[in-house]
Amino acid sequence: IEFKNKKLSVHIDNVTERDRQALFDRRKNKKEQKIEQSGVQKSPEEMLADQVTPLHTYEYQAQLELKQNGIIKSLRTFCDKMKESYNDNKSNYNSSWLKEECDFNLPFDLKPMIHSPILEGYRNKCEFTVGLNLKGEKTVGFLLGAYKDGLNTVLGPHDSIHVSDVAKKIVEAMQSYIEQSSYDVYDRRTKQGNWRLLTVRSQKCGDIMIIVQMHPQGL
Repeated sequence: IEFKNKKLSVHIDNVTERDRQALFDRRKNKKEQKIEQSGVQKSPEEMLADQVTPLHTYEYQAQLELKQNGIIKSLRTFCDKMKESYNDNKSNYNSSWLKEECDFNLPFDLKPMIHSPILEGYRNKCEFTVGLNLKGEKTVGFLLGAYKDGLNTVLGPHDSIHVSDVAKKIVEAMQSYIEQSSYDVYDRRTKQGNWRLLTVRSQKCGDIMIIVQMHPQGL
């Protein structure tokens, strides 16, 4: 296989379920050791908040400034790449606009970030994982970490400030239904079980879309 003028070779190895589980456990242990070495002890709720709303510890104005600075950095990188392309004569387009200088040393005006009138419960679409919580109970919520790091625990969205009240009520109803169901939640490690995902989309007009995803095995 050729990729970027380099020849790549592919080797297919026979990986057993035990090998996959061992890799999963190693990643999980490595992640836990990293947390312990940091010296920062956080509750599961705090860890989830850091994951799904990474700027939640900042004041709202500071959040906007961080986002604006990120946009400025990305646009500067984009303009630098465009200049390199024009200098290498890779394009016949007129590049005069790149020579203009406006706000933040960019060749165009950048409007300020627009404040949101809603600071909580603003997410109109959420995708919830169905799995087991820290006590091994069936739960509908968010993964407490990345699956690639060996984390497979689910925590409910009760304290998640970005999830709307209507979505939280639907999660509670769905979790109650799953708890009484004879079908198990889907386990990403063993590939067993049925209940997988719940998607909720809500609109200002009151319309709500609900999608439930199940693995069909054994049904």
